[in-house]
Amino acid sequence: MEMAQARTSTANLSGLPCQSWRIHCQVACTFLRVIIESFSDANTLNKCMNEYYVYQLIDPRTDKPFYVGEGKDKRAYSHLNFTSGCNNPHKDRIIKKIQKNGQQVIVEIVKRDLSKEQSMNLEEELIKKIGIENLSNICKNANPPILRGTSNGFYQKTHTEQVKQRLGDVNRGKDIKTDEGKESIRKSMIARWQDPAKRENQINALKSRRGEKRSPQAIEAYKKSAATRNSKMTPEQRSARTLAGCETKKIKYAGLKRKAYIDEDSKKRFRWILSND
Repeated sequence: MEMAQARTSTANLSGLPCQSWRIHCQVACTFLRVIIESFSDANTLNKCMNEYYVYQLIDPRTDKPFYVGEGKDKRAYSHLNFTSGCNNPHKDRIIKKIQKNGQQVIVEIVKRDLSKEQSMNLEEELIKKIGIENLSNICKNANPPILRGTSNGFYQKTHTEQVKQRLGDVNRGKDIKTDEGKESIRKSMIARWQDPAKRENQINALKSRRGEKRSPQAIEAYKKSAATRNSKMTPEQRSARTLAGCETKKIKYAGLKRKAYIDEDSKKRFRWILSND
């Protein structure tokens, strides 16, 4: 009796690993069958592989495209808030002018459900059809060149003096900075002055120019700038600026004293020299 029970118990134990293995195999087969069935659908495969599209940005003022591109997800709309990551100032200027005019850039999807290769080919065909000279695209396809060294057409070249003069005459006397640019410069200057190391460098640079005379044009421009600045400040702000200037002067001319001299126009002037005290 005991021998029969022992044999039965041994048989049950030896059958456990086989039964467990069969269960694992069934689970694995079921999992693989679900995966194969989900990807066997041709539409699902195409959706995963053909997720690219070709688009063009249209100027509402002329109803003509000014940029052609390809991509996926929200690539076409990322240009409108300047988060596309592409370095194309010409295209960005057009978008800013349209938005400043109270209008919105029209985003037209030319074709969807393309592979990467298909979208790149279609983009190149569309640029060729419209004409690169009529677009703000940097190049004729999706592979912009790296314009460095000899590959840059302006490498080791410079403008002639006549061209420099002509370029200067075009912008001279004009305020070509945007409001955003002015605000960026203002914040940058404030941050630089608040940094002790950068402020020391700036003070040393001013000290190295000690004794230089401003041109009449520079003096006149400075007077106009100062008058405009003062007109926009309250009395409290002007007082605070004066006090800050006094503190800056103490730092700038520490260990120095003024000494009079006569310049080439026989006018009495002063320069700062090292103090012996």
